[in-house]
Amino acid sequence: MGPIIHPIPKTEGTVTEISIEQRITKLEKHNRRLRQAMLLLGALLCFSLINGFYLKPYTFRTRSIYAREIVLEDEKGRMVGLFGSQPPRLCFFDDRATIRTQIGYSEGHPWVGLFDEQGDYRAGLALHQYGPGLDFLGQHGRRQLSIYSSDSLPGITFFNAKGDVPFGIGINNAGKPHLSLLNDLGKPYWRAVAP
Repeated sequence: MGPIIHPIPKTEGTVTEISIEQRITKLEKHNRRLRQAMLLLGALLCFSLINGFYLKPYTFRTRSIYAREIVLEDEKGRMVGLFGSQPPRLCFFDDRATIRTQIGYSEGHPWVGLFDEQGDYRAGLALHQYGPGLDFLGQHGRRQLSIYSSDSLPGITFFNAKGDVPFGIGINNAGKPHLSLLNDLGKPYWRAVAP
């Protein structure tokens, strides 16, 4: 059995015909808007997919960035790096946000600092006006050993717990190797110089 069709009664001939035409026009207009919305939605979806696959999020290109400090964070929001300007430095942190390495420039000299698990400064390399120097520090920042190399006076200096220099090995002003033992005032009380 086919669909049941009910005849539409004509009332004064034009009222029913006009309302059907109006309904068809309205449906066609709605259908056009729906197709336009679907087309726009499809274009946005394609753009999003292309952007997601070919462009990295948060990517931008610029010639200059002006900042006093740039902080790098990991995916959990912990600080892992810092690039700062006062003094100029680049710092790296461990997973507990404790400083472990620092590279910088201070008072006209470049330097590198290494820090232990508690963030205490333990070793450093610096280039001073007389040449490079390497310092090793004990707990509480006490210097224990310094190795330095200047143009004419390279040497190794040992420090006691008070920070005094009781012992040094190096080359003196005459270019001869020497060994020095110093008293508590830092004055040599025994010195050996190669002939």
